[in-house]
Amino acid sequence: MTTPAYPPTQSSNPLAKHLGPMPVWAWLGVAIGGGVIFFMWNKNKQASSQTASASTNTPGGVDASLVPQFVNQTYVNGTPPGAPSMPSDINVTLSGNPNNPVVTSNEGSSATKIQGLSITPYKSGTVHVGFGGIPGAKKYTIQVLDTKTHKYVYNQQVATTHPTLHLPKGTYEMLVSGVGYTGTVTKDFTVP
Repeated sequence: MTTPAYPPTQSSNPLAKHLGPMPVWAWLGVAIGGGVIFFMWNKNKQASSQTASASTNTPGGVDASLVPQFVNQTYVNGTPPGAPSMPSDINVTLSGNPNNPVVTSNEGSSATKIQGLSITPYKSGTVHVGFGGIPGAKKYTIQVLDTKTHKYVYNQQVATTHPTLHLPKGTYEMLVSGVGYTGTVTKDFTVP
């Protein structure tokens, strides 16, 4: 039997000792690297499952179990505000087939309608419009229908009760209403 030329040296450092084909420090590096890889894989797996569950959740991303069944409301004055008042001159009539009724209404009081529509057309095509505004209305819709072609030649929102329009020669119907209010005032006119 032959003896090795250089016998293995014994180290006093326990990490330098061989454990199988590698020293102990190399095995520790493999274990730590495997632990880091497992941790990252597990973290990505949990993040993707949370994303999938959030996308299958209720609209807004809130779980229905987190929404309270009842919502308590407190008022600054201690009592709830009163119901909004309705104009006294609204009359609604239902007629016709009960499954498909025809609804007719006078659509509100004079406080929610345009009052006194006046239209002054000139040969140049300039049309001066004037009407009484609705208290609280900030904009008005003005539509001008060509009665010959039955097409709107003007459809704009304006912030004044005295707009000036420029229209070609023809016969028209003007519709004026307050933005957000019921009731439309119509008037026929001709530009010479």
